[in-house]
Amino acid sequence: MGSNPTSSAILYDAIDITGNFSGHFAATGDGMASDRAAAPVPATATTSQCGETMAFDPIKALTNYKEAECSVQLWVADAPASVFPSLEEAVVFARDNGAGWKDVEITVHLPREDIVYATGKARSLIEALRTLPR
Repeated sequence: MGSNPTSSAILYDAIDITGNFSGHFAATGDGMASDRAAAPVPATATTSQCGETMAFDPIKALTNYKEAECSVQLWVADAPASVFPSLEEAVVFARDNGAGWKDVEITVHLPREDIVYATGKARSLIEALRTLPR
């Protein structure tokens, strides 16, 4: 990977501590915590100016991580994280425990990095369960 942080970067929205949009930033996605792992990008930049984008495909995620350890954290007081042997089981647990109206985070634990699906994508995963063949 080159030293240009936007050469194969993903564009993310930057949200400040008050929840306001404050521009975009590009991250290489290589998991490196170095100064090249994230670089500021003008707020007017488009994803095509910052490199490849990855569309979220919930069916593909459920298929790819069917044997990956996952955890579910419902963001309510005193709710511990729960661990599951697959993404599908984690999504079913989230669905059955209020992810439709509570904030939730589902984390796929991989050897080199974790993938975190926050509330919006977790709800997309819940919807995708309906279309999976049994």
